[in-house]
Amino acid sequence: MKRGFTIIELMMGISITAMVMAALGAVCMATANGWRQGEFTRSAWISGSGAASQVQRALRDAKYIGYIVPGDLTATPAVPASVFYWRADDFDGDADGVLQIGEMGLIEFDTTERSLIRYEAKAWSASLSPSELLQLGGDPQYHLQRSDLVNNASAGAQFKTYLTNTGLGVVTPIARNISAAQFTGIRTDEVTPTGRSVVQFQLRVERLNDATVPGGQGGASIERSSVTLRAPTTRPTNF
Repeated sequence: MKRGFTIIELMMGISITAMVMAALGAVCMATANGWRQGEFTRSAWISGSGAASQVQRALRDAKYIGYIVPGDLTATPAVPASVFYWRADDFDGDADGVLQIGEMGLIEFDTTERSLIRYEAKAWSASLSPSELLQLGGDPQYHLQRSDLVNNASAGAQFKTYLTNTGLGVVTPIARNISAAQFTGIRTDEVTPTGRSVVQFQLRVERLNDATVPGGQGGASIERSSVTLRAPTTRPTNF
C-alpha cells in the first residue's frame, strides 16, 4: 500500500531544506561582500597611486620648497596639511631669481572636501590685464621674501586667500577620497648649495561604500612616496 509523508516527516524535510538554503545564501552574501570590499580597496589603491603621481609631477620641477604644514596621518579628526613652493622662475618670461606671486604654488589637503588640491596663479601669458600683471608680480609690493616662504606658517593660506579674492588663481583637484595627509621636507641647500630638495609624503585614501547599498565596508590604502626636485636648488635672491 502506497502512503505519503507524514506531517512530521514533511516538517523535517522543509526544515532541512530551509537550513541548506540559508547556508547557501550566507555563502553567496559573504562572497559578494568580499568582492565589494576588494573593489573598494582596489579603487582606493588606484586613487592613491594617481594622487602620488600628481604630487610628484607638481613638485619635481619646483625651484624651491617653502613652508610645509606637516599634517598627521592618524589624527582624528583629520588635520590640514600643505606644501607651499616656488613653482618656477618664469613670470612675464623673466627668470630674475625673485619670488613673485605669479610663480608660487600650493598643494593642500582639504579636510572638509576630503581632497588634495593644487592652487596656482594664472599663467602670465593668459591675456592678463596690465593691472593683473602688476598684482601677480610686476609690482615689487607683490614680491615675497624667502624668509616668508620658508618660515611663515600662514604664507600658503595667505597665497590661497589672495588668489581666491582676486580671481587670479587656478584651482585643480588632484585627488578625492583623501582622509589624511602628511608631508615632510628637506631643503638640502641649507647644507650644500648644489643639493636637491626632497619632499616626503603619505596619503591615506579611503573609498567608502554607498550608504544605499547593504553590506560591504569602505576600503583604505596608504600611499607612501617622495619626490626630489629635478634640478639643484636655486635659492631666491630676495631674502
